Amino acid sequence: MEIAQFTYLLIAFIATFVGAIPFGAINLSVIHITLNKNFQKGFQFSIAASLVEIFEATLAILFGALIQMFLK
Repeated sequence: MEIAQFTYLLIAFIATFVGAIPFGAINLSVIHITLNKNFQKGFQFSIAASLVEIFEATLAILFGALIQMFLK
């Protein structure tokens, strides 16, 4: 019975992960570049887009802390 429960948990995890991936402009651009050019070009674009997203997330965290300090 434990294997069945693990299987259900794994299926739920995969379904949740796939459902959480938004098809935004960046993801669609990666798919478009990969299909029109090749995998390497799409991968390079995805790495560059990831770096931009990490930079934006870092700025959001820093400004969130700044706003929190200001509100105190």
